[in-house]
Amino acid sequence: MPYLKKSAMEEIAERVLAAYWLLPEAEAETATRVVPELLAQEIIGLSIEYWHLSPDMSVLGQTSCQPGFVEVADGYGELKSVFLTGSKILIEQDLKTDPSQFGRHNFTVMHETCHQIYKILFPQAYLQNMLHFCRATSPKGDWEEWRTNYLASAILMPKTLILRNMEAVGLGSSMPRLNRVFNAADYDKFCEVANRLGVSKTALSIRMVELGLLKENYLHDPLALPRISVGKYEYF
Repeated sequence: MPYLKKSAMEEIAERVLAAYWLLPEAEAETATRVVPELLAQEIIGLSIEYWHLSPDMSVLGQTSCQPGFVEVADGYGELKSVFLTGSKILIEQDLKTDPSQFGRHNFTVMHETCHQIYKILFPQAYLQNMLHFCRATSPKGDWEEWRTNYLASAILMPKTLILRNMEAVGLGSSMPRLNRVFNAADYDKFCEVANRLGVSKTALSIRMVELGLLKENYLHDPLALPRISVGKYEYF
């Protein structure tokens, strides 16, 4: 695979979305979110199956760009061999049945779809029978997974769609700070944007920072804002 700048991945996302918005089901002018299953099946030509992919949910998604068999488990824990055709993606079935995992489910479907998009664009890099996994925690420094995550974010959360949802909930065109303790009203609106887009709060906050729509991100550490370190000789 060639090295891809962020601008190149954004351009790929724009091209994929241009085709997606032409689908009658997409409703480009009024859509609040991108439906990953629709894009995967109708634009990229993939099939989607749901299985248990790992006993501890460390593997959330799986695909292969060449035909081959993989071992999965059904709903009763029985192991089965599933044939990956080279245009099929497997998703952890608990992501679909648990409403709290809605955003994670959508991102996983798009992540695996993006592996297939890269195969279409760079077929020589995918000649071998490589398995691609979407893991609950990706190893640091994994370039393949990072660029796949980036493209998935760019497709699921294009700037125009984020802005449309921000305006709809009263956030305007930017957020100075995301903090559920000290900016509770804006935080609630941010959560509504994430729900409308069908993504997790973590994924949306990272994407908004990347796009310059969010300046300070305290999503996972809301008490970091007021912390003041007291010097050795300071007394009150």
